[in-house]
Amino acid sequence: MARYQLVSKEEYQHTMADVPLPSPTQYERFAQHLMDVHSWYKHLSLRYGGHFIVFLHSSAGAVYPTQHPSLPFGNHTEGYHKAFGYLSYMYVSNARRKLHYSRDDEDTFRAGEVLVPLTADLLSMTSFVLYPYVNHNGYESILNGYADRQRDLEDWHNGVFTLPDQQLFASFVHLHQQTDGALNGLENSLYQEYIDASPTRLSPLFNQYPQLRSIKVLQQKTQAAYESLRQSEYDKIMLALKNLQKYLKHTK
Repeated sequence: MARYQLVSKEEYQHTMADVPLPSPTQYERFAQHLMDVHSWYKHLSLRYGGHFIVFLHSSAGAVYPTQHPSLPFGNHTEGYHKAFGYLSYMYVSNARRKLHYSRDDEDTFRAGEVLVPLTADLLSMTSFVLYPYVNHNGYESILNGYADRQRDLEDWHNGVFTLPDQQLFASFVHLHQQTDGALNGLENSLYQEYIDASPTRLSPLFNQYPQLRSIKVLQQKTQAAYESLRQSEYDKIMLALKNLQKYLKHTK
């Protein structure tokens, strides 16, 4: 398990002195990597999210690149460094109501045993909360049948809690329910034909069954709402990385 240690600015500068700074492209690439990496998004609480920190450290890429997913320049340390430099992250999946996770939290996740030095100022600028709709596979995460997720969804519907992107999330859920209802209303044979149809086959199907065109529009609207949710999460990651970039420029 990874941990962080609060240090003085002088000690941080000394520790980071020999760690190369990432390029602008590496910052952007790392933000996208964090959105799609591994499967931690499945375990994030819909109600509380998960608390993340992005940072620079000499150990970045030493362990994780041998695991899922495929990295742009190869799943090895050299490929990781080419893609992301020495950027890394850690998170707590069940952060609950904490402002950020404890340095002694047993649910802190990051590959490799390492103690990451951070200043108090840097921690405040590079920590943020992500929700399960950050990932491209988040439909499954948000609407799965796990008891905790169903309880969260029920509480959300009942107004027990709200989300930062409350209206957008409500729009996504409503559109998803409409789409599911429309698909479930199709006969099994037509449903299967629609699901399996190639792009060239869709147009004749739409002419023959006009309701399929309406379903397609609903699916597109649902996906657009979901992508807007993902964008809000991406913006959080990029803000933290920009804060890290500024801080490093002033301390190097």
